[in-house]
Amino acid sequence: MLSWLKKRWKTILLFHKYYRRTGLYKFLFRNIIKVTAIIIFLLLLFLIIERYIIDFDDVFKEFIGNLRWYVVLIVFFISETFFGLIPPDLFIIWAHSFPHEFLVITYLACLSYIGGLLAFKIGNSIRKIPAINLFVNKRFQAHFGTFKKWGGILIILSAYFPLPFSTVSLVAGVMQYPLKFYLIFALSRIPRFYIFALLNN
Repeated sequence: MLSWLKKRWKTILLFHKYYRRTGLYKFLFRNIIKVTAIIIFLLLLFLIIERYIIDFDDVFKEFIGNLRWYVVLIVFFISETFFGLIPPDLFIIWAHSFPHEFLVITYLACLSYIGGLLAFKIGNSIRKIPAINLFVNKRFQAHFGTFKKWGGILIILSAYFPLPFSTVSLVAGVMQYPLKFYLIFALSRIPRFYIFALLNN
């Protein structure tokens, strides 16, 4: 057991040295600040709109209250595939209304994972369109190396934090990130649903 822990610790140290040398920590720090600023701005905007214009919770409850459960799951799957238009947390809250809520949470988690994979495959497909391939090569060439170095970290961050998971998956596909690694890193999306569900119980 002790030898196993030592090996794991050495592996962690090697990754730490690699990420420090390649600038991952600086990259994350800069982008976390940017994303945090955007999230704070959007949250404030959301709160102002909800306070003075419209109650989003009531609108969402009214919307899904008139739909059958499988239709809600279809809406969720579409959202998780195309840019994450609706926050998954709202669907997790919806799952609390069922007697077997964690079964519904499992459906949501699996659909989110599959939606991300579909977004990845869409990214792969659109990259093959000559005009889009030319645009991507011109516009994002400088980012290819970044995604190849740290793509797994970015996928995990988008799986857990308020970053658009489907958009990151789409970009991973466009950037031709290895599918086998995407499938592994994207699995981190699944525990997020159970964690949020437990925190909101």
